[in-house]
Amino acid sequence: PASSVVVLADPDFNAPPPPASSLARAPARVMRSSALKRFFSALSEEGPRRDWDIVPLPGSRQEAEAIQRLWPQAQLYLGAEATKQRLLHLPTPGILHVATHGFFLEDEPAPPAARAVAHFGALGDDTPGASSPDPLLRSGLVLAGSSAPAPSGSGPAASQVDSTLVTALELAGLDLWGTQLVVLSACDTGRGDVKLGQGVYGLRRAFLVAGAETVVMSLWKVNDETTRELMEAYYHRLLAGQGRAAALREAMRKLRQAQPHPHYWAPFIAMGRETPLRLFTSSFLRYRGLSADSDGL
Repeated sequence: PASSVVVLADPDFNAPPPPASSLARAPARVMRSSALKRFFSALSEEGPRRDWDIVPLPGSRQEAEAIQRLWPQAQLYLGAEATKQRLLHLPTPGILHVATHGFFLEDEPAPPAARAVAHFGALGDDTPGASSPDPLLRSGLVLAGSSAPAPSGSGPAASQVDSTLVTALELAGLDLWGTQLVVLSACDTGRGDVKLGQGVYGLRRAFLVAGAETVVMSLWKVNDETTRELMEAYYHRLLAGQGRAAALREAMRKLRQAQPHPHYWAPFIAMGRETPLRLFTSSFLRYRGLSADSDGL
């Protein structure tokens, strides 16, 4: 339904990861990719040398709860429920909001309180062998269980990495035809490799290929607290019937009053359809006591 809202936020990175066998129902074209299997195997090769320093994101939980206050029917998957399996197997939602750590290979070190991976072993190295040639394997999202110790205590096994980290290649296999809006409330979700005549290969391309009409994403590492404020203001304006890009612009202008530096108010962009969300009929707006001219605050 156009009004369905699904939010994954504040993953419990220390939760025991689900067994790799639970990925069996993932999209067939993803599971058949030999490049994907090689990628996850390579991530676990360093064993005890790999450092998974992934900090919690309390602001993302508050962000999810604020969305549910606006949309009481929103489904929240928080903590140990914010898993890769949950994301890959969702029925097509009207709005999908994911608030977690994001990554794009060749990143600079993440500042404190950012929604980026601080130390990610080979993912943070500058050595030629650290990067996969496929740009859709060099960007993704980190979900519940990614910091849980392996049973042997020697570092994450390939199956553990496979079941907690989702790449752009996998996300391109989602069925999002009919999804009006995807919000990637994480670091670097709009970055990728620029291919002449083809655009940017990364998470932005993955979600558009999957069928999403509009994708909101970041161009650099974002702060957990100010991102929560920005997203809450964004959804207020969407509820007021503003366009999907116009609502983001107005939310950014509001945050700029308190945080003048562009690092805080300007990291997100919207790509795709600009029109207001289709669930906002005139009767819906009257029920909410809103109008397209109000800011919803």
